[in-house]
Parts: sequence; structure tokens; C-alpha cells
Amino acid sequence: MQKIHSQKVLRLYREEGVYDVGFCLTTASLEDLVVKSAAFLHPKEQVYFDGLAFPKRQHSYLLGRLAAKEAIGSLCKYTVPTAVLIENGVFQQPCISHPDLGSIQVSISHSGCFGAALSFPESVPMAIDVEMLDESKRTTLEAQVAQKEQSFLLI
Repeated sequence: MQKIHSQKVLRLYREEGVYDVGFCLTTASLEDLVVKSAAFLHPKEQVYFDGLAFPKRQHSYLLGRLAAKEAIGSLCKYTVPTAVLIENGVFQQPCISHPDLGSIQVSISHSGCFGAALSFPESVPMAIDVEMLDESKRTTLEAQVAQKEQSFLLI
């Protein structure tokens, strides 16, 4: 089983201040995530997960929730991931529900076998997106990405 897991605190410097952001990128098989899910899913998230019928959706849900809990944990240093509930807001955005986390927000993305998340103060809104790409789409992608960002493309 190949597993990648990176959890970090990123520091953003802006004119008005310095902001810490939690980041996590992870990948694991559905089977491994199911075994570990009791350690990171809130009971309401577990009920939702139990209602998912398709393995692809189950996999993306668990990847996203694990990445989100790790990103939040890296920023806030809490110790009980199952106490953090991530629900959908009115625009289906992830909303954190936990009495001690205040105005922390999270952005979740998943594609293929990867899950990624950013946690950040409400005053510094941001988002993350990961996409599985292949060589056949390189020309299209390069046309949409700034020259200095092209070195980040992993295709």
C-alpha cells in the first residue's frame, strides 16, 4: 500500500498581518480509510458515510474528511478529531462545528486517490482544489496557468 500524508502549518505574510494556515494532502486506499475512520469521523459524519452506496463516493468522502481533520488539527492543535463535525453550509461549503474552534474555516478537495484541505481563520478566506490530470491535457492546462506556476504541474 502506497500512502502519502503531508500535514503542515503554512505562514502567510500580508501587509495587515501574519496568518497561519493548516494544510494536509493525503492518499490512502478505501479499505485503509474505512479501518481508520472511527478515529476521525464525528458520529454524524459516520451516519452520513454509512448511507453512501458507491465506493468512489465513499473514498472521496473519507479522503476529504481525513485531510480536513488533519489540516484543522495542525492549525488548532486539538486532540480529538471525532469531536469536530464538518457539515455542509447553504452553498454546500464545509462548515466546522466545534465549541473550541471559533472562527476557523476549512476548504476540502478530492480527486481520484487524493484528498487535500486547508484550514484558515475566517478573516483570511481561501480555497484549495486538486485535480487528477494526464499528459493529454497538458497543452490546455499550460494555456490556463501562469508561466511561473507551470513548474508546479505534476503531469
